[in-house]
Amino acid sequence: MVNRLILALLVVGGLLGSSGTTSAVIYKWVNENGVVSYQDTPPPVGFRAKEMSQTPASQPNPDIPERVETPTAPAPPPTAEPARRSVPKVEIYVTSWCGYCKKAEKYFTSRRIPFTAYDIEKDRAAAQRKAKLSPGGGVPLTVINGQLIRGFSESAYAAALENGR
Repeated sequence: MVNRLILALLVVGGLLGSSGTTSAVIYKWVNENGVVSYQDTPPPVGFRAKEMSQTPASQPNPDIPERVETPTAPAPPPTAEPARRSVPKVEIYVTSWCGYCKKAEKYFTSRRIPFTAYDIEKDRAAAQRKAKLSPGGGVPLTVINGQLIRGFSESAYAAALENGR
């Protein structure tokens, strides 16, 4: 379903041609406890954020802020019952050295899904919460709308996101 939506947006964007596009920005910031947040809204006052994007054709330069371009789509026709789309609550418990943790963060960033990453080696409270959620250890541990996903699994992430809608 997500692939169809992306395809539809690309087609509409191509049809609109030079009539303009809208910019969407993902902000990344780290608080004093080492908690990394990715959101589509600017950070709270007092935090400096880096604007992020994921472009599959090239590797982003971490020193250069980038913008994510999204095509403008016409509004869908009115329906008898409005569609309910809630923003999922996504938390990821990670470590700085974990490659699968980075893949998990990239999965959500590339789909513009806001999430909060907790580095369990830098944030003692996060490490304790993670231990209560999953006593066996291992990262990444992802919580999507209350559903636990141990390890990296794109299909499990997609299913949990779909169930939360």
